[in-house]
Amino acid sequence: MNLQFIEPQKHYFEALNKEVPGLVHFIDSVSVDRNIGEIITSIPSTQKKHTYSIELFDFMVDWLSRNKADQFR
Repeated sequence: MNLQFIEPQKHYFEALNKEVPGLVHFIDSVSVDRNIGEIITSIPSTQKKHTYSIELFDFMVDWLSRNKADQFR
């Protein structure tokens, strides 16, 4: 069942990243050690102002209303 969500999630996160560049980091699964290293280096050292912004929330609501999950299968 989870495999059905992969493509819709990918499109959602790509849209978020276009709206707020750098918000989402895509990491290729290579090995546990490499993944840990990439995760650690991608974590921001300070809180981003946009994280809790109403503009980002409005973007998410609008995008989700126009993009249904089943269209990406």
